[in-house]
Amino acid sequence: MAHRKQSSVHEIQSINEFQEQIHIHDRVVIEYYDKLDPGNPLVDANYTRMAESADFTDITFLRVNTAKHPEIKKEARVHRFVPSYQVYYQGQRGRPVKGIKPPNITILVRAAQQGVVEFED
Repeated sequence: MAHRKQSSVHEIQSINEFQEQIHIHDRVVIEYYDKLDPGNPLVDANYTRMAESADFTDITFLRVNTAKHPEIKKEARVHRFVPSYQVYYQGQRGRPVKGIKPPNITILVRAAQQGVVEFED
């Protein structure tokens, strides 16, 4: 039986916590969502499943409610499309991925795990 992580997806509560999390962890994947848009339940389930998987213990999975934290949305350069996903690798922001489908989340997370991240200019 595979060992499962204790924690799952952590909900960010402030801009300070956001900045701390992206700098203290080498590999971070963030889901940006809007509370008014429930998103795709299959995508959410897949994201949570990966966060709980022993295969991804080296990745920190976070969620940000962009309606509640517009300052984080601005800093992360997430504009109109939510949900969006973004990788931070060693504190550097990768390009956001918008309107992602469940299989592509796995590709994004595996790329983060391997440090293969397309960074913003």
